[in-house]
Amino acid sequence: LIQLQVFYMAALEIQEPIDELVTAPRDSAVSSTKSTKSSSPRKSKTFRLGSRFKRNSKKQAAVSSATSTTTTNNNNNNNDTQPSPSVPTPTQVLQSNEPWTFPTASQIVTPPESFEFSKWYNFDEMDSKIEAHLLHKFAHEIAALHKFKLEVIVRFVIGYRHTAKTSHDYEKRVSATEQSFAAYLEWHQLSRFASILEQPIINKLQVHDYMVGSFVYGHDKYGHPLLWDDGAKFTKNAAADTLPVHKQLNVEQMDQVLGYSMRLLQEVKSATNRFYGFPVSIAAEDPNGVHGATEEVKQATGDAETEEEEEKTAAAAAPPVAMTRSMSAMSDTKKGDNYRQIGIYRHCLIFDLKTFNSKSVLKERKLHEYYTKRGSLIGPDVVHRVYVINAPKVFQGVWKLLKKFLHPNTIQKTIILGNNYLPHLTQEIDIHMIPPQFGGKGEWIPQYADLPKGFPIQLSHSHPQQ
Repeated sequence: LIQLQVFYMAALEIQEPIDELVTAPRDSAVSSTKSTKSSSPRKSKTFRLGSRFKRNSKKQAAVSSATSTTTTNNNNNNNDTQPSPSVPTPTQVLQSNEPWTFPTASQIVTPPESFEFSKWYNFDEMDSKIEAHLLHKFAHEIAALHKFKLEVIVRFVIGYRHTAKTSHDYEKRVSATEQSFAAYLEWHQLSRFASILEQPIINKLQVHDYMVGSFVYGHDKYGHPLLWDDGAKFTKNAAADTLPVHKQLNVEQMDQVLGYSMRLLQEVKSATNRFYGFPVSIAAEDPNGVHGATEEVKQATGDAETEEEEEKTAAAAAPPVAMTRSMSAMSDTKKGDNYRQIGIYRHCLIFDLKTFNSKSVLKERKLHEYYTKRGSLIGPDVVHRVYVINAPKVFQGVWKLLKKFLHPNTIQKTIILGNNYLPHLTQEIDIHMIPPQFGGKGEWIPQYADLPKGFPIQLSHSHPQQ
């Protein structure tokens, strides 16, 4: 099996102009990657995941210089630089003829959010304080929600770190986090988030009719689910083909369309965590005083467990081999060390703009703006990577417009690629996890608004449209 490349908190950031990427020759996988690396002076920061990787520094340096792109992350405070494992180039990945099997738990690289949460959460001595504040302030609202996941609060706490430049900006950060979290709680109810999967009818139509072109297919090397969009809503004829059903919706119904997508991804992540043995929710306690507030919310929402259930949860939440390896490297005790564990809660988005039409998008600007702005507000830190593939030159203008409504972290995690995108995708996504229509070798059958048929990871419930 192909060894997976490990980079701590890898966040690729393609800095070439779009026209350079679009006009790049299709067989220039290595040269394109080299130019990407040279555009930024920052060095990659990595961490060891286990002794199974060879530590041949000379070989690793040679491979890294030819294949790796600069990795960045606005929350990356890790100063421990370790050599990267030896990995095949993207070209070798594409040409590999070795038999492929679905990854096992030992082959999944520790999700960056799991490592970050364990190592860096509360490093600024604000995170746990804000988490406890939100739990207490919104205890009544949270109690009214069905099976509220505590990881949501963690996402908001992490997602609004950028609002505090120094330790004196605590009040500013609390205010921004409170405002967004309150908006999320309201949206949670309006979108029928708790029941939308079981009752996927919106304005007398199946959810499938609103999500034409969007489907979940495969996951990256960290286990992040991949949500693909073939660009059907951005074509020249979108106003006549795919958007009319959206234009008939009111604001609450548009929230339900968005709610279905968010809930589906949440359930896929939970299923993936169970499949690979990661914690399905926040596991274990921490000594920072948050646990008391957590138990208060659990009692109020009916999420408290019996002793028997606690034992089962503890067994299921035992960290997999990959996570244990990364945790074993944390021998020092710092402010950021967290005694709790968290599983996968991020996903990847891939938008295909091969048939993109700027006039059509600008004509339906208000519709696209609402979904973009609303999704960014309710989903901070929910995205691991956004890939925009087959991006034409005219997308530059639209991108400048979209950035006004996107979360700063999402903008940083967005990679805009031309038609030579496969070498970039395969740096974190196995070629067998990519649908054939995008040049991959995936063997499952895509289903709009759902997981593919035959995919090893499935949800516990069945959808009415299947």
